[in-house]
Amino acid sequence: MEAFDQLLTCCVCLDRYKNPKLLPCQHSYCMEPCMEGLVDYVKRQVKCPECRAEHRIPYNGIQGFPTNYTLTKFLELHAEITGTVHMLYLSNYLLVHLGNIHVLRNPL
Repeated sequence: MEAFDQLLTCCVCLDRYKNPKLLPCQHSYCMEPCMEGLVDYVKRQVKCPECRAEHRIPYNGIQGFPTNYTLTKFLELHAEITGTVHMLYLSNYLLVHLGNIHVLRNPL
């Protein structure tokens, strides 16, 4: 189960993925705050911290990178297997399906 946990962990924030976005190099990161921290606004690109590939930011910003729905489903599956439902998964659902809704980042 530890290897499965590692697959669900963002290498930037070292936490479970939150609204995982997929770069063209196929690496994923949380949209906020991780992807925002990778942006070079002058060059209008994102540099992948894993493979160092540089990617142009979509016209509509980093939210224009595709959501990694496979990873999102694995996060949901992990919650079912462990019998826990975290605010993180609810947050992911709200962000993906309902748009820009502000939710608590650190629920009690």
